Amino acid sequence: MSGGAVIFDLDGVLIDSEGLQHQAYAEVLRRFGVRISLDEYAAHWTATGRGPEYAVHTYRLPVEPQELRALKGAVYHDILRRQVTLMPGAAAALTRLRARFPLGLATNSNRADVAFVLEHFELWRFFGSVVTREDYALAKPEPDAYLASAVGLQVAPAELVYPQQ
Repeated sequence: MSGGAVIFDLDGVLIDSEGLQHQAYAEVLRRFGVRISLDEYAAHWTATGRGPEYAVHTYRLPVEPQELRALKGAVYHDILRRQVTLMPGAAAALTRLRARFPLGLATNSNRADVAFVLEHFELWRFFGSVVTREDYALAKPEPDAYLASAVGLQVAPAELVYPQQ
C-alpha cells in the first residue's frame, strides 16, 4: 500500500483521559493515606510511566506495583464510563483523515476500556486496526504497539504517521 497510514493513540489524543487516570490513582492511594498532587502525578506517572513503582517505594505501600495498577484499574473503569469525553476536534480529524488514509489505533489501554470508548463515541468505523495493551509485549514508548498496528493495516512501519498529544 502506498501513501501510508495514520495511527492514533487513544489517551490524550482521542479522549481526554489523563485527569481520569489521576483521579483513579488518587482514589486508590487515599485508601493507604496517601495524597498525590497533579504535579507529582505528572512527574512520576505521566512522564515516566512508572508511577506505581514510585508510589510503592516512596510511600512504603503494603502492595506491589502490579497490585496497585489492578486496584486502580477497577476504579478507572467506573470513572471512564461516567466521565470520558472526546478531545476537541477528534471526530472531525478522524473523518477527514479516513477519507485519504487507512487509520489504526495503537494504545496502552486495555481492550475493555478501548471497546467501551469506541462504542460509546461510535468510533469503530474509522479504524482498520485496533491494537490494545493485550496485543503486544512492550508498552509504549517502545514501538511494539505501532508495529502491530502496521501489520494489521498491511503497511510498512516506515509508512506510519502517528499524531501525538
